[in-house]
Amino acid sequence: MARDGTAFVVLGVLACAREVAAPDSPEPDPPDIAPPGFVVSSPVEQAAGVTVAFVSAIPGTVRWGDQVSVKNLASAGREAMAAVREGGFDPVQLPAAAGDTLQFVMTDSLGKPTQTIQMVAARLPVRVVRVQPAQRRTDVPLNARIEVVFSSPVVLTSAEEGIRLTRDGGVVSATVSATDPFSLVVLLEPDAPLAPSTSYRVEVSRAVEGVNGLPLAESVVVEFQTASQSGTNSPPAAAFRAQCAGLRCLFEDLSADPDPGDSIVTRI
Repeated sequence: MARDGTAFVVLGVLACAREVAAPDSPEPDPPDIAPPGFVVSSPVEQAAGVTVAFVSAIPGTVRWGDQVSVKNLASAGREAMAAVREGGFDPVQLPAAAGDTLQFVMTDSLGKPTQTIQMVAARLPVRVVRVQPAQRRTDVPLNARIEVVFSSPVVLTSAEEGIRLTRDGGVVSATVSATDPFSLVVLLEPDAPLAPSTSYRVEVSRAVEGVNGLPLAESVVVEFQTASQSGTNSPPAAAFRAQCAGLRCLFEDLSADPDPGDSIVTRI
């Protein structure tokens, strides 16, 4: 009998040990803070008392997936989808106010989501998201047009002063215009064809101002070289058709796909 009783006691102790040692159900990892390549603008007023934030990613930021979902965690139903191109995406907007937390959800090829978060700051300077042509490109068509994409709306008159094309230190005459209603994409079109086999510089200075009155966060310089002949036409200038209903705007890209290399900028 003593042996049987001892056996029951030992079995009971082992059962309790197993119960105590059993791990809890794993909880999902908390989202990481968004890397610097994700850019969230300060709120921009779109209507009386209603603000939106513009969200973008500098090329090379998103390392997997072809689409990013951006959600405002402060209010249900506020979500924007962005198509990823060369590891980044041009600005998309969604209703947001200062202090709101935005969540970025990226899904890899295996369907596994990765989350990052970033807070909407009350007042931030505008940044350059990308420039076309790309840094150090050597085959730029002679009829090329320069495209500068900003992280949030800019004052167009300041862009006319702060964006220029130079050759051998001299300014190349060009016309500056916006291709969308918010002046997010600014086009610099030379007044005459570029010279063949020649080096040029695109300079975006801090003279460019956002609609909140703050100057550009940092200057950007892109250097490129033209093709030896004009046999290749420049891709169409970026153009967007904006269809807005209240606070929701759908941007339709009217241009051809950009060159895969047209996404790198150098900051000074």
